[in-house]
Amino acid sequence: MVLLIFTIRTFVRNSAWKDNFTLFTTDVKVSANSVKCNVSAGGDYQKKAALETDTAKKAEYYRLSLNYLERAISIYPNAGNGLLLYGNGLSLYKKEHKLAIVQYLKILDFDPYNQNAFSNTLQVLNSIDSKLEPDYKISVLKQLFAKNPENADVNYNLGKLYGQFKGNPDSACYFLERSINLNPTNISVHKDLGIVYSMKGEYTKALDIFSRAGKLDPSDNQIRQNIQITLHLMDQKRK
Repeated sequence: MVLLIFTIRTFVRNSAWKDNFTLFTTDVKVSANSVKCNVSAGGDYQKKAALETDTAKKAEYYRLSLNYLERAISIYPNAGNGLLLYGNGLSLYKKEHKLAIVQYLKILDFDPYNQNAFSNTLQVLNSIDSKLEPDYKISVLKQLFAKNPENADVNYNLGKLYGQFKGNPDSACYFLERSINLNPTNISVHKDLGIVYSMKGEYTKALDIFSRAGKLDPSDNQIRQNIQITLHLMDQKRK
């Protein structure tokens, strides 16, 4: 009789191994307090949601995913993968971008070199309107800057926000110059820095930056126009 019971349990277990989704969603019912099982189930429901075309089913899979991930985080608040997936779900499903960023920043507090959390923060931050939330975006980017001041994208985004939305050309120049030094091939940074120098009336610096950008992409019409405008402004200044 005992042998029969174990045989049945083994059969049930083996059937759960047919795919990861079945395995993890079966395990989590047996091990409800397992961080690993809850994270795995949450992750697999999230994958299933991403592939689902039926709107109602997609929403249900995301809801179940978030439930499992919330359970994992409640058991162990420093569950890095759980926080990462939870943030992804909040952003993708609920469009709660700020709350998603909170999860990523929690990871960086105890794991400052976590590249997934770092890059996801930048990616989700781009979903927030800079015109409406410049101060919020700057505050998040400054936290990322404190973790990794040598990240070219962080410096670029800070420079762009200070120049375009805060009217602070000095801070804009500081961060844009840093970004170019870290990644000399980014044409967009050259364009923005040239414009900021022009706004400051520093046309010689602006011309130098635009010229460097033109060497990176000789076919860019906007760069050629900026060079012509800058030359005209220099000529007007001499007069």
